[in-house]
Amino acid sequence: SSTTLKWAIAGRSESKIKATLSTIAQELGNTDIVNNIDIIIADTSDQSTLQGLVENTRSIATTVGPFQKYGSNLVKFCALYGTHYADITGEVPWNKEMMRLYEHTAQQSGAKIVSFCGHDSIPWDITVTYLSNKLKEECNDQLGQVECLNELVGGVSGGTLATVFESIDRTVKDFQWESLWKKDDTTTLDAYQRLPCGSESENKIVSDLPSTISSCRNPSQRFIGKGSSPFFMAAINMEVAGRSVALSNGTKQVVQYREALVAENMMDAFVAWWGTILFGTVAVNPVLLPIIKKFLPSPGEGPTESVLNDGFLCVTGYGKGVKGNGVESVFYFPHDGGYKSTARMLVESGICLALDDERHEHTAGGFYSPASLMCDALIDRLVSTGSSFACSVSTSKK
Repeated sequence: SSTTLKWAIAGRSESKIKATLSTIAQELGNTDIVNNIDIIIADTSDQSTLQGLVENTRSIATTVGPFQKYGSNLVKFCALYGTHYADITGEVPWNKEMMRLYEHTAQQSGAKIVSFCGHDSIPWDITVTYLSNKLKEECNDQLGQVECLNELVGGVSGGTLATVFESIDRTVKDFQWESLWKKDDTTTLDAYQRLPCGSESENKIVSDLPSTISSCRNPSQRFIGKGSSPFFMAAINMEVAGRSVALSNGTKQVVQYREALVAENMMDAFVAWWGTILFGTVAVNPVLLPIIKKFLPSPGEGPTESVLNDGFLCVTGYGKGVKGNGVESVFYFPHDGGYKSTARMLVESGICLALDDERHEHTAGGFYSPASLMCDALIDRLVSTGSSFACSVSTSKK
């Protein structure tokens, strides 16, 4: 879009915002940033500050998490005032609750609410949607199964860990223990299967997630001999990609979804798998967790600059159509996927919401996954700012 972008930075502390702007100005060698960027003082826990934030704003990109603790009020006000919204949450239950509370409001106001606009879960959501679209366009085929293989190097921050621990704590507190012995005869439509009109989508994603180590299914030469292990975020990515599948134009499409972390060999895959199991065990142990937390990063602490710069994320998607056609894609992010690349994903999502209306897949307000609303436009923006994306199709010889 040729529209000029005017942006502001918002937060609770003016002094901390100015300090952040000064740091950015020094890194870019542009001292004018400090004086030319508007500052808005707002606190998501204080609803009285949010109207001024959203009412004259076209799009908001927010990192205020854990979102189930700090994010709900901002979603509410964006839905009320017709302000487009993007965040980096990985909290699926919270997002579904926001849909239950504010989807009708967003549809009325025209606000497009898009969560999961970072490492959770843009690379995988876009991969599945793009492969599906490519098969339809070039082979008149419908995606039936997909495998996403993840190669990555990066760090972890205190904010991410706080979200993980908050989600576990909330899950335990909210769990309906009587469901273990009482049969529930009621059936409630999953929010991600609900179409904007309120009916149930005929398209869905089903799990083919691995529960242990295995070899890679992708037949490409570079995966031969390599092992894979379950990826701790795969269930979240599958849910988000499933939302895009549900909102797609398929006809009773059922996509089997598999996702795994690639290792150089089966031994490395085994080590990664057991590391995930051990962390999960500690995270739900009320005795061990307080002890371990003392040695983990606190909120506000994160990977070093060198870790952010030297990290990377590469997601290779391999899909097969119901007619036997194949399609493969590679989505590469040259810096740490969870933080430096996530920041870029979020910013480009916010800009895409603000400026690229003509390329959105849906014109009406409501709750969308990233790929269901702006797949192609977002790929273009990410590629133009440092990512690489490639796709190829192999037609069936039947």
